[in-house]
Amino acid sequence: MTEFPRPTQAEIDRAMELEEAYYEHRPLAPDKVGQAVDRLYRDWQAAGGKDMFPDVLAYSTHVALTESPTAADRGEVRALWSWRSQPEGAPREVGHRFLAQACGESRGYQVLEDSPVGRKLESYELWDRNVQQALVRRFNLPEQAVQDAPAGIWEAASGQYAKAAEGQVAVFAAEIGAGSILGETEMPRVVGPEGVGKDSVGFPIEFPRQAHLPAEMHDLMADPAVRCDLRMEDYAVKGTTP
Repeated sequence: MTEFPRPTQAEIDRAMELEEAYYEHRPLAPDKVGQAVDRLYRDWQAAGGKDMFPDVLAYSTHVALTESPTAADRGEVRALWSWRSQPEGAPREVGHRFLAQACGESRGYQVLEDSPVGRKLESYELWDRNVQQALVRRFNLPEQAVQDAPAGIWEAASGQYAKAAEGQVAVFAAEIGAGSILGETEMPRVVGPEGVGKDSVGFPIEFPRQAHLPAEMHDLMADPAVRCDLRMEDYAVKGTTP
């Protein structure tokens, strides 16, 4: 199995800085909402508008499937991420997206959000609730469709990003959720028959200590080869046996 070093203190600090900057002005102010919606509209029109795509959401899915998932100025290692944790040396939890981006900057890893497709989709701000409301009003789109669309659009981009893996893959996740994009889309492509295989995958984030399990069971679950296949599920504490 491939081994990746844990994030350094400098990388952890950079990740927290990136996260704070990302959320500082979200939800977006009206002027930023207008810029994001106008950008999406212009790109949709430049690509053919309704003659090519029924609406801006269909166009965004097209972007996810066709824009490059690889940054020309980064190396071969491709980072995947999911959820968040509090790594040693961090004063609080930090999103693994931002840890991946911090390590991408310092180590030259590919990161979806820093690729051409990621940057373009990010510029549309489809997750922002104020942008979603503006899309409903401006394009007369169903509210539920607008709220549901970002997950599918990013899953499409993630699938293309994972499919493009050719070398080592660094997975920034403490656990892989059964219902996450990482668990449902990215990992199956990376370790599947057409992927790079488990031997090319490593985890810079430690597997969390399972205090209720014997030490040997924890060690088994923490093995990188097992982590590639292991999926964690939420359960109802009062109604389900763990």
